[in-house]
Amino acid sequence: MEDQINTEGQNTLKIEKNQTNFPCHPSLLKKSKLNLLIISTFVLFFLFIGSLSIYFSNIKSIQKNLNQPAVQTPTPIIQRSIADIALAFIKDGSIYIADHRGAIDKVFEINKEEFLSSENLYKAYMKLSPDKNYLAYLGTSGGLDSAIKIVDIKQKKKVSEEIYGSAYITDFAWSPDSKKIVVAVNLQNEERRFMTSLYLIDPLNQTGGTPLFKVENIEISQVEWPDAQNIYYSRFAYSLENTAIVHYNFENKSRNLKIIWDEIPGFAIKFLVSSDKKDILSCVGTKNNLVPLCNLQTLSLPSLEKNSTLLSNIPIAKFNQFQWYKNYLVDIEKDGDSLGSSIFLINMSEEEQKIRLLHTGQNGLFHSIKLLEQNEKLILVVWSEHDGQQSIIAYDFDKLIEKRKKGLTSEPLWKLNNSSSFDL
Repeated sequence: MEDQINTEGQNTLKIEKNQTNFPCHPSLLKKSKLNLLIISTFVLFFLFIGSLSIYFSNIKSIQKNLNQPAVQTPTPIIQRSIADIALAFIKDGSIYIADHRGAIDKVFEINKEEFLSSENLYKAYMKLSPDKNYLAYLGTSGGLDSAIKIVDIKQKKKVSEEIYGSAYITDFAWSPDSKKIVVAVNLQNEERRFMTSLYLIDPLNQTGGTPLFKVENIEISQVEWPDAQNIYYSRFAYSLENTAIVHYNFENKSRNLKIIWDEIPGFAIKFLVSSDKKDILSCVGTKNNLVPLCNLQTLSLPSLEKNSTLLSNIPIAKFNQFQWYKNYLVDIEKDGDSLGSSIFLINMSEEEQKIRLLHTGQNGLFHSIKLLEQNEKLILVVWSEHDGQQSIIAYDFDKLIEKRKKGLTSEPLWKLNNSSSFDL
């Protein structure tokens, strides 16, 4: 039995070996290769057809896009915010605006015959409207007639003008809502030097020329319009030989005045309205037979009654180009014909402490100054001239004071060369 079992195991093993080493028949191998070739051909064919479909689909899409109008991305327009405008000035025969950082933008080109002569540029004949959308400047019509011209700052074009013929315009003021302008117009003739009234114009609606009162034998040198109901102006009456600040009330068409000089001062008296519109600061004359003196006083609005005296017995000539901010007075003083001019600070909260902030040096001149407030920071802007070259320079007011107290000079925040006549 053992022999039988072994024999069967050997036979089984032999059969399995023979099955493993059995070779393929040649006809079967040829048939297998043919099937593989056919399958590969079909796969390549379908890939080719698919590629052609995608190609022609893309071609049609491109042609469709080419036939459609191109969509253009709009170019962003960068425009200066009206709130950033700090001042307007003249440069290269054109009106420019500048912000508190000294960045400038051209607004309007002025023909030479349309603007005042250069010797009159420092007389504040250019003013921004309170909303800073418009600028009004005094000019001429063909070099013969005086006129007020209005420029739209956003559109950068002239939108209105009011012509007064041969009359002499001494000053004007915007209304608080920036819609109207009051103009001091002096009519000249052979017998009397000035016949004057205030005229109300509405430049945006092209209407104007309405007098607020009858023409009088007075000279008006300054006009302010701080609130909707009240206008204030300074005037000299030739027949009475006195200077007064006058309050005009729109509601009842009435006027009341405060005489600040009872004799001829020799030049116009300047006054300033406080930032809160509650007071006027002016130079009120005092009796002196030798030198004209004044007391620097505040007058309450609208009554024009005396409020307080800030400085006493001051030579009047020293306060004709001054600025007022809280307890500060900033003024221009000429040192002489060729020694230049200086800008002085008087701090009335420190026992009238006086500091010379800036000096032009020899053959230099300061024409006008302006105090700008931004985010509780004060900037002093100066229009200066040296050796015939004019420029507008801005300083950090507090730093300038701090440096000068230590006897040091202060670097300007910015400087505009070949620039002049900023608005006041």
